[in-house]
Amino acid sequence: KISVNYIVADAGQVACDTARTAGTLASFKVVASGTQWTFDAFVPSFEKSGGVDKQWTGAITLEVSGPVTKGTAA
Repeated sequence: KISVNYIVADAGQVACDTARTAGTLASFKVVASGTQWTFDAFVPSFEKSGGVDKQWTGAITLEVSGPVTKGTAA
């Protein structure tokens, strides 16, 4: 699961929601501390929570399909 600050117009979050709705495989790149991982995954769920005058958060569940490639972030 990946935790996010939910932003309606964020392109990556929109892509995750689209992949979840369509049930299609999507390509991902995760970057942290100078390292990156690339992989394909399905998005079985994208839970969102928040409220009026409150920060919205989300939890994106990924189901990896195929190899995960690790490299140095550019």
